[in-house]
Amino acid sequence: MIRVLFCLLIIYCANAEVVELKEGSLEHQTLGKDGFILFYKTKPDIWDEMIAVSEKLVNVTFFEMDCEKYECSENELVNGYPSIVYSVDNQFWEPLDLSSNIYDFIFNIFVKDCTINRDKCKPHELSTLLEFEDEAADIIINAKNDLQNRVAQLESSFEDYYKNLEKEYHKKRAEIRDDLEKVEDMIHILNKLIIKV
Repeated sequence: MIRVLFCLLIIYCANAEVVELKEGSLEHQTLGKDGFILFYKTKPDIWDEMIAVSEKLVNVTFFEMDCEKYECSENELVNGYPSIVYSVDNQFWEPLDLSSNIYDFIFNIFVKDCTINRDKCKPHELSTLLEFEDEAADIIINAKNDLQNRVAQLESSFEDYYKNLEKEYHKKRAEIRDDLEKVEDMIHILNKLIIKV
């Protein structure tokens, strides 16, 4: 099932990107990109397989760090060669379990379209999907139009609320300004009296 959906996804998506990392800040070089980092001295076969599997996924980047060329001291990310880590939505890098099914793993982690990967649905998205997935196009279009009308009503309601709030603000501001002027006039009179005494 997942592979069938994965194949359907290929029709709609762009190519994966392969980037060679250099010495320096990994965070700076990888910031804002979903993907994998391979720390290697010799590239494993699974790396090319992962790139081939992901070739059509949106915004998946494959970073390669050649540890023969650059210093890759062992740390929480590198615990031998090769080491592969992944990150999605700017989360911390996590080690990839190479014994897992690569097709399923990439699909489950990186395919974010709720209509294809239901694990990525918010509860209201999933209920909408379940309610309308077997309906005819005209019913779906009518439901969409109803929701767009609701958006317009919500925006209008907020606009009315904002205008009322603005009116109330200006009214209160005018009242306070008038009171403030009166108090300042009274202080001025008292100051004049103090001078005379």
